[in-house]
Amino acid sequence: MKIAQLIVVACALVAFAGCATAPEPDLFASGTCPPKVLRQFDPIYPFDLYQKGVTGEAVVEYTIDINGNVTDAKLIKATHAEFGILSLDCIRKWKYRPSMKDGHPVEVIQQHVFPFENAKR
Repeated sequence: MKIAQLIVVACALVAFAGCATAPEPDLFASGTCPPKVLRQFDPIYPFDLYQKGVTGEAVVEYTIDINGNVTDAKLIKATHAEFGILSLDCIRKWKYRPSMKDGHPVEVIQQHVFPFENAKR
């Protein structure tokens, strides 16, 4: 029984060789490593909205190209227009280690939710 478990573990290690973290099975096929954030920033909370206690979020969809750059960023939804504008500006500055498939970088499309929560409320 222990030999069978060791074989399963060894196969899993070989399948994910070169990946820093195991990919999510429902998002990335076998042999594919997901992108990894190398540099990210949080959007600045608009002062006037903070003072008023306005909270919300913005959802941004974007492509991570083969060089790890964010391209084609678009706003999916935002609870306030300023949250959307600031989130788009922010995501364009992020940098990734690109997703890899069979040892080659590939483009992937992702979404990110930027929460704007106000402790003042």
